[in-house]
Amino acid sequence: MAKQFSKIRSAAIDGRAHNPFYRKVQLKKLHDKLADHATDIQKAIADDTGHRPAEVKAEYWLALRCVAESYTSIDPEQHLRDEYAIAASKDAPSAREPVGIVVIEPTTHTFVFSLLSALSPALAAGNCVIIQVDQTMLKTPRLLLEIVESALDRDIVQVTSKKATDSDIGYRHVRVLQNGSPEPQLANHLVSRPEARVVAVVERDADLEAAAEVLVRARFGLRGKSPYAPDVVLVNEWVKKDFLSAVAQCSIRFMPDAGDVTPASASRRKEGKGFLDEVAKEGLAKIVSSGAHGSVLEIEDRGSFVIQRKLRESCLAIHTVTSMDDAIDLSKSLGRLAASFVFTTTPEAAKYMCQFLDSDLSFVNQIPASLLFGPVSPQGKPLDMESFTRYDTPLFTLPKPQFVSRPVHTRVLDSILRGSSPRDLQRLDDEATARLPEPKRLKKGGDIGFFSQGIVTGGIVVLSTGVTCAGVLCYYAVKFARPRLQGLL
Repeated sequence: MAKQFSKIRSAAIDGRAHNPFYRKVQLKKLHDKLADHATDIQKAIADDTGHRPAEVKAEYWLALRCVAESYTSIDPEQHLRDEYAIAASKDAPSAREPVGIVVIEPTTHTFVFSLLSALSPALAAGNCVIIQVDQTMLKTPRLLLEIVESALDRDIVQVTSKKATDSDIGYRHVRVLQNGSPEPQLANHLVSRPEARVVAVVERDADLEAAAEVLVRARFGLRGKSPYAPDVVLVNEWVKKDFLSAVAQCSIRFMPDAGDVTPASASRRKEGKGFLDEVAKEGLAKIVSSGAHGSVLEIEDRGSFVIQRKLRESCLAIHTVTSMDDAIDLSKSLGRLAASFVFTTTPEAAKYMCQFLDSDLSFVNQIPASLLFGPVSPQGKPLDMESFTRYDTPLFTLPKPQFVSRPVHTRVLDSILRGSSPRDLQRLDDEATARLPEPKRLKKGGDIGFFSQGIVTGGIVVLSTGVTCAGVLCYYAVKFARPRLQGLL
């Protein structure tokens, strides 16, 4: 066992952070320290990333809301009720206990929010934490980690730049891998998929101006680095021209200020030029517009590298599809999506798309702004959009239900197994083999089934056609016969 983690290991074994009042004190200290350094933190974020002032303040706000939400979630009274439930002869079916140690490998994208969205619920759950961060020249990680270490007790949090192996930790733990992992996912790993694609679909009946506004903001915001920004927008061929026009209008507001000459923005412009040079060299996409704010591309061939890889540039890639099914087939070729955004005014079409797009998340006519900050939601875990964090506190705990009372079926089995008559055993068999009721199918449109509706519809079409033809024949017959009848009369 590594000596460098001995304090963390000892604190986890002793249950140093199990006390709910202790956890609330630690989270309050962290929140106070972060609030005291608000100006320094926001300046470091701006210098490192070149994000717009509103984006910097939004990240800082989200990060502190994570800490506040975790602080509020701790209920000392409920904790005591669960702890002493057995002593009061009551069941505690929902009782849980901390895992012990949480190892966090934060992503560099919106680092402050990404780290605190995992650190806060891990502490609120009663765990000790190891933060594993690579050495960097960026200001934000160094400043934030110094604040975290100074605010929290050294026995429950430790920062390291070395790989913390299972043998080094030497105790039960959970790993938060926000940068993904090439290794098979284990039960104690919360793994994000930063390379998973994100697709937006704009149907022919969509509100094009509203869709363009949302998509431009998501793609050009945060310098195009958000893992939830749409990698490709699939637009119905009937509205492609109007959508491109709407995108051109919306993208103007993301033009940088005249004084935007920070090192981060200069580096971004250089990266953008290199990306567009690569696009021009490939020749499978057309540059619709380009500027310091970003670029808009029309992908003309599905073999283009722009579709086949994860975008990290401030670039809105648009490709034409012929139908909803065409969009679904293309998206499935990209693997399981991290998220999909569907734009349509028809609820039935939205339902169809959300049902058949192979995606972890689906949103209709929206891209939540908070989704663009932080890492991709851990694989296989539901995302609560009402919460500020990407990680719920229960993810860092283990179920530990405790029972005093006995279920009814257990009492029955106990009496049978202790000794029973053949009549009792036969009654047990009868109950086990009792036939289940026949399932009742849900009916739509009265008592007419789906196929019956098709038959009826077809019959109506044929009948109406026949009546129309008969009416036309009668009209011409009368028209032809009238002069002859008048001559006879």
